[in-house]
Amino acid sequence: MFAGWIPFAMLVIIIAARLGYNRSNLPFVPLVGYMLVWLVLGNVVRAFRCPRCGSRFYALWSWGMGHNPLARKCRNCGLRKWQCDGINNPAVFGA
Repeated sequence: MFAGWIPFAMLVIIIAARLGYNRSNLPFVPLVGYMLVWLVLGNVVRAFRCPRCGSRFYALWSWGMGHNPLARKCRNCGLRKWQCDGINNPAVFGA
């Protein structure tokens, strides 16, 4: 998403300029849409729940204190990123 800003903005500005829009306000058109996408994606990452304990993966406790989007493991139970507990975990499969 971060690296896609320049090609996205250039494409939107070129298309809008060919359609005859005012050039002075053109950079703000793609910027508003891009910021909205960042806002939505940030909330999706922030609300991600740990598959093992069910708490927020990147935050301590359920109310979101100590949020760390670069954490490599769950801040509550220690489940590492991309780790699969497998079939033997009763918390995942309810066995």
